Amino acid sequence: MSQRTEDNEIDEIDLREEFSEMYRPYEDEEPLKRRVWSIEEIFSLLGCSLEEINIVEIGDGSYGYSVVLCTNLDKTIEILLKKLGYEQQGYEDLWVKEITDTTPPVRETRLAGVMKVLIENLIDELGYKYKRLHQMCLKIQEGLAPDLTSNVYDLNPSLRRASIEDKKPSEFLSVLYKGFCEPPKGAAITTEPCNSLMEDLSWFRHHFSGHDLEIPGDPQKPPHKKIEDVEKRLKKYTEKTSLTQEIDVIGFKYMLLKSVDACLSDICDKLESSA
Repeated sequence: MSQRTEDNEIDEIDLREEFSEMYRPYEDEEPLKRRVWSIEEIFSLLGCSLEEINIVEIGDGSYGYSVVLCTNLDKTIEILLKKLGYEQQGYEDLWVKEITDTTPPVRETRLAGVMKVLIENLIDELGYKYKRLHQMCLKIQEGLAPDLTSNVYDLNPSLRRASIEDKKPSEFLSVLYKGFCEPPKGAAITTEPCNSLMEDLSWFRHHFSGHDLEIPGDPQKPPHKKIEDVEKRLKKYTEKTSLTQEIDVIGFKYMLLKSVDACLSDICDKLESSA
């Protein structure tokens, strides 16, 4: 805790111990590995609106079908449904899976594996959009398009490692910040959603690196305000206010990557229309 110096000044406060429960790394606890996820919970984790997805289970308890009707099907949802054992029917938005008493449930570890596949697909999409952005930047006047530094060209392999291998969000956020937030600085082309996302990423990067837990001992600037602000931002990308389990971190990474992908699409479209 804080200590006073001879000049009666308060030294820096280390609040890691006080907030260790909230910010402890996730733990692979065996009960969580046995948790079974419903298809509704999985869609919610992916940030899907259940108003656009109808889910019905038909059967007698030991045998039946799970039917999913998606009115806004994208590639990610298609990959997810295939990985979960659903088959596309005569209509592209109708998917069915047979359920028996031997059908394996979607447990935590299996869901984590599926989510990592979805993340890798998103990273491939980011790579494609950066190539498209690079091609347009060559044709547009200087100062209008983002400055594509070496961080951008190193983003794909670095992001893949940080997204799949690293179990904490700190390195992932650092890579994403350098590759996505730094290049557009000073560019004339941007969008409000992208500006908001960049601000969120800046806060998350600072927060999950532990800086919010080490502040000057100023009673007028308690850490709670910073923490509350980060928790509000987290609600945009996850239902949790802290990331204490592996699936929390994976879901958070997925939602951020999905938001980055949408922003890059907007920037590319805006550059294309101005060319």
